[in-house]
Amino acid sequence: MKYKILPDTATFLALSDLWSRIVATSDQIESLQTDVGATAIMVSPQVLAGGVNGFKMPDKPADWKTAYRHARQPVYFPRQMQRNRPLLDRIVAISAILPGSLNDIVGFKRQWKGLRQYTCPTVEFGADFHLMSVGEEADYTPNADMEELTVSEYKRLSALLGNENGPGTATATTPGQTDPGQGGTPPPVLFS
Repeated sequence: MKYKILPDTATFLALSDLWSRIVATSDQIESLQTDVGATAIMVSPQVLAGGVNGFKMPDKPADWKTAYRHARQPVYFPRQMQRNRPLLDRIVAISAILPGSLNDIVGFKRQWKGLRQYTCPTVEFGADFHLMSVGEEADYTPNADMEELTVSEYKRLSALLGNENGPGTATATTPGQTDPGQGGTPPPVLFS
């Protein structure tokens, strides 16, 4: 199911505000990544933004622990020590934005259908409209200010938003790992 969220509506404005919070969180993460010298930051797979779980670095810093070793490059996290307190406080201060924030805006309920879990819909953000995609098997009733689209119309509008590779492609940040990209602006797609 594909939808266009019409401009200047309650859903559009709430999603735009959520997008602003996601961008601000990504900017904080990018700044943190630069300050600690990490090549990337691993985040929780249960969040849309924030939720720092570790830092990918070529070498383990002193007073840090290995948080995840099954990656191409090990992931480290500062130990709970007094000398790491300023960094730990900074990590905690980056608020995690949960899928529930998105679900509350669009009226989606997390659900299982067969072996597939639908955590939240996919949203593509734009200045003049937003696009949303929900799995065909999911139970969902759109908000009144959403317009249902055909797949071909959704793809055409997605291309207008700058997603040349099509909706839901690997060019976007996926849950569980973030690399905020140029200028701290995350890509324009959130994956479900």
